[in-house]
Amino acid sequence: MARFSVVFAGILLVVAMAAIAEAGIITTTTFEDNPFGRQTGEDCAVKMAEQEMLSHCRMYITTSQGYQSPRAAFMNPAEEHMKFCCDQLQNMGKMCMCEGIKMMMNMQRWTQQQGQMMSMAENLPKQCGFMTESCQMRAVWF
Repeated sequence: MARFSVVFAGILLVVAMAAIAEAGIITTTTFEDNPFGRQTGEDCAVKMAEQEMLSHCRMYITTSQGYQSPRAAFMNPAEEHMKFCCDQLQNMGKMCMCEGIKMMMNMQRWTQQQGQMMSMAENLPKQCGFMTESCQMRAVWF
């Protein structure tokens, strides 16, 4: 009977320790907001502000199309704007380039009817040598 009591006490002790150990385990589940490391629209908007809303890209497109103000005629030619545009796009990073160009086009309220300007904008990353394909922006227009 004494052996039975010792064995029973041992089993009871193991069960009690298992219960205490289970109670002490905390399981935490987290969900990552950005699981693939992609830039979010917010990140791209911040980069746009840092890159002066791609001002040189906008100037390149408008001066190349002959839309320059009298004041702009005395400023940098289209080629210089293109160089600075490429610098701005490079600072945007590949993940935000097309998104930034879409934002720039929407801010200018350029419409799909201004197709040549839109084509130039779509091709900027390709023209700068950052991408092999053009940005696709058709869905941006209303």
